[in-house]
Amino acid sequence: KTEAPGIATMDASSWVYVPATALDYVLNVLIENNCLLCDKTEVEGRHCPHRKALEDCLPHQVDVARGSERCKFSDLSLGLDEIKGVM
Repeated sequence: KTEAPGIATMDASSWVYVPATALDYVLNVLIENNCLLCDKTEVEGRHCPHRKALEDCLPHQVDVARGSERCKFSDLSLGLDEIKGVM
């Protein structure tokens, strides 16, 4: 395998193709290890690097209910199929 363009420079405009199964696994690990026991508020969640990574990697936008006080990924577990709007 050759290095993908932009990886060494971390150029934000670069794209890397990743198999969907690998991406799903990595996102589930992130969710299980960070979001499952998280109790961040929606405001705190907006500054969370884990949330930013999830939002950048998910194929669809995940909306938070109006008036919700908790981060939309807080207390999330059991995989991405729980997230409303994904696939």
